[in-house]
Amino acid sequence: MMYKQMILSQFVQRTVCLAVSMLFLLLLNGCVSNSHKPCCQFDWMPQLSEANPKYTERLAHGGERDKVLNLMNIGGNIFSEGHYSLSQKLFMEASFEIEVLYGMSAEARKLRQDFFAAAEDASSPYYREQVKFFRGEPYERMMVYYYLGISYLLKGDYENAHAAFINGQLQDAIAEEEQHQSDFPPLEGLLYFTARKISSSVQAQHQKRLQEMQQSALKTDHLKAPVIVIVESGQSATKIQQGEHKEILSFRCNADEVNEVNVTLEKQTLLLIKSGDLCWQATTRGGREIDGILAQKALWKKTWTQREKSSRQHRDQIGDKQASSEKKIKEADVYTNSNNNSRLKASNMSQSGGMMSTTQVVISRVLKKSIHPEADIRAWTALPAHIWLGTIDQGSGDYVTIQYNKGNRNISRKVNIYTTQNNTGVVWLKIK
Repeated sequence: MMYKQMILSQFVQRTVCLAVSMLFLLLLNGCVSNSHKPCCQFDWMPQLSEANPKYTERLAHGGERDKVLNLMNIGGNIFSEGHYSLSQKLFMEASFEIEVLYGMSAEARKLRQDFFAAAEDASSPYYREQVKFFRGEPYERMMVYYYLGISYLLKGDYENAHAAFINGQLQDAIAEEEQHQSDFPPLEGLLYFTARKISSSVQAQHQKRLQEMQQSALKTDHLKAPVIVIVESGQSATKIQQGEHKEILSFRCNADEVNEVNVTLEKQTLLLIKSGDLCWQATTRGGREIDGILAQKALWKKTWTQREKSSRQHRDQIGDKQASSEKKIKEADVYTNSNNNSRLKASNMSQSGGMMSTTQVVISRVLKKSIHPEADIRAWTALPAHIWLGTIDQGSGDYVTIQYNKGNRNISRKVNIYTTQNNTGVVWLKIK
């Protein structure tokens, strides 16, 4: 009889373990299925392959969930390499994906509300934030439109450039703290510069807005000449995980060795204004909707850890009771049916208690390992730390000389002027 109960006990344990394992595998499969399938083909893929075949492979096989992330990183890289028209196509595609969820249309707002309020998959404790479709933080989405706007500027398309910078502001406006909404001076400066080419009323609007940005040293007087100079330096903030269960998304600001940037065009010398700090943009966004979900997951993980500890203590107590009971039976030197029944009862208690506590331990370990509260730290890694702006009069030359100090070195570089219509020009440089 006791042997049969032991077999039954082991059978129940294995059945519970198998059921929990199957549940875990089903949940895991539901979260990650189809996330790494080839995502897309575009008509500009041959051009991208000519620029760098690795970019094509990375984009094609990066999976749907990393599609926007790859568009951002690859678009930024080829923009730095001078493929402005091609990068514009990548940023346009990224903007389409962003606006599905983060656009200002009624449909996008409704979808955004539904997504964060009632997304059952995202609120499941077994859902990894890393398997969601990447759309980036507000500052990353904002920078898609920043580069998109500059690509239009380089073509002399001021209206589309202005529209892109407006959309960048709208992405920056999605923040919890009202005082940190739409507070990126470079975008406002670029909006003022393009508005001068479009409409006097729009120009006045952006002039007022730029003057209201108290934390910015950039003023309209710095943006009245026909050639705009844009210089990027440093590396943007690094995303890191903090908290007991890595559930908090935080940012580590990186040091920028560039302290001053000067531009010379013939006899003119201009000191550029450090107008944009992307680490400030990253760290002043307020809470994210997903943060509450991750905090709940961390609580669940802590709860299951405590339950596992409690189960171990319970198992140890049952073991002590079993040892004490069997010791007393051995000391009683009378083997009657009553004593045999007592021995059997004690043994059965041990098996029952052991089965219960072992099952709890197995379940808690499986569930604890399957709960993933870790914050998503996928990031657009090629973004700068700071953006410097200024304008200078058009001369007779085709390039400007940009001088800057990096660490203990003074560096001078010649950069082409991209002349557009109406004697307007654009100079862009990324200091690496």
